[in-house]
Amino acid sequence: MRRLIPLLALAAAAISRYLAAVSWAERGLPSGCGAGSGCGEVLKSRWSSLFGVPVGALAFLAYLALAGLAWRGLRDGPPEPLVRKALVAIAVAIICGALWFVALQLFVLMAICPWCMADHALGIAAGGLALWTALSRSGSATGLATTPARTAGAPADGFDTTLTTAPDGGDVFASPESAVGAARPQAPLAREFRTPAAVGVAAVLVLIGLQLAFPHRSPLARLPQDANADTGPGQARAIAVLQGRLQLLPHETPHIGSADADRLIVVMFDYCCPHCREAHEALRELAAEAGPNAPGVLLLPTPLDAKCNPAIEETEPRFAESCELARLALAVWRADRARFDEFDVWLFEPELPRKAAEARREAARLVGEAALEAALVDPWIEERIAADVGAYRDSGVRVLPVLLSPGASAVVGRTEDRRELRDVLRRDFGIGRGD
Repeated sequence: MRRLIPLLALAAAAISRYLAAVSWAERGLPSGCGAGSGCGEVLKSRWSSLFGVPVGALAFLAYLALAGLAWRGLRDGPPEPLVRKALVAIAVAIICGALWFVALQLFVLMAICPWCMADHALGIAAGGLALWTALSRSGSATGLATTPARTAGAPADGFDTTLTTAPDGGDVFASPESAVGAARPQAPLAREFRTPAAVGVAAVLVLIGLQLAFPHRSPLARLPQDANADTGPGQARAIAVLQGRLQLLPHETPHIGSADADRLIVVMFDYCCPHCREAHEALRELAAEAGPNAPGVLLLPTPLDAKCNPAIEETEPRFAESCELARLALAVWRADRARFDEFDVWLFEPELPRKAAEARREAARLVGEAALEAALVDPWIEERIAADVGAYRDSGVRVLPVLLSPGASAVVGRTEDRRELRDVLRRDFGIGRGD
């Protein structure tokens, strides 16, 4: 069993190194992770690095240390005290760190990276075995040392079983407490491992604190604005964005604000995407602050769902109803443009994506069941989605949101820092600046 520890640790180290290399490359995804999978969401999140160093690189070093210490301890007899304590500290740190990153995927990012989960499972297994080995090879895990002092005539198991005479003259075994008392001069294991275990927990708490205090800012990619065009305000206004791949008629495209505003911003997004929700809220806030100088914002639902987006190889569970939500939003726009803004805000209100059945009921309440049914069979809806996902595929971008404007380079990527997002919107698109 002990020989499994270095093998498990080395396997975890290999995966960590691979994930760190993918993160450092800043392009592509781990093998088997298609566009729209949880791998990209996890590996590009604020929790994926510390001061620009992928956490996979830190995990790689921790796993190597665990493997080395475990290998050194593969010999008869208990490990050296220093080795044993270091093994406990690193094992506790690995287990706590793995549990932290699993919790982030399940409850914060709500996205699963299979490679990361496999790495964490190996780490927890290796760390757990290392702790069990350290305890069992140095004595009883109940707190007794390996060779407690014993009274004369006591057997080697540490308990004085010599017969004594009871007050009534009968023979009884001596109390085990006497053996425990004799063992007290040696430090119990619980006390011996308390400090290294605390060091392991503290190391993970420091990592978490640093990540919270100094969030990683993912580099936002920019696409050139060549071939972008804008014919100018008017009912026949037409624009070209995404290097000319996407042709839009602003007055016919779902939008908030005015389609004749001096500045137009096009947002490609998914109603199930948390980063899109952040961008959506930031755009609305800055537009409100800009007052009469507010830009018009064209909204292009671009589902990260393989059912209607050929660029997606594997649909993450949270995007399972993206296509339905996009169709409902476009149907509300076609049925009653005056109610679209309310429906758009409603879709993005909760932190978790709305369910399609719930969204359909709300859409019917806003525009009426008959009008909604008629709009849903309008060929324009499927044509609009096909054009948007086609431009998304042809552009080579693999993340949302994508912010576009005829007068600026496209901004591709996500950030979990609202201030950074607002700065990008002000600097790149002029939102909030006085004219």
